[in-house]
Amino acid sequence: MDEKVEIKNYKRKIIKKIFDLIQKDKTTPTEYAKMKDEFSAELLKQKKFEEGKEEGKKEEKIEIAKNLLDILDNKTIAIKTGLTIMEVEELRD
Repeated sequence: MDEKVEIKNYKRKIIKKIFDLIQKDKTTPTEYAKMKDEFSAELLKQKKFEEGKEEGKKEEKIEIAKNLLDILDNKTIAIKTGLTIMEVEELRD
């Protein structure tokens, strides 16, 4: 954002409130935009990390279930691994 932002061009109270906060903090709109982008990028990175962690847990449950297929029934495997009975049945196919 290279051009000057004019507060008078905005009518909504929330936008004016944001401008007031920016002025109080001595944060330029460019700096604010950069902070917002960095915050959004960090949130996305954290979300991807959590998704990957959940995927890893699921894969671990599947591996455990595969090792139990020859000694336990589907219901018991489902209970012990947290998988659904349908997921266990699919592993048998």
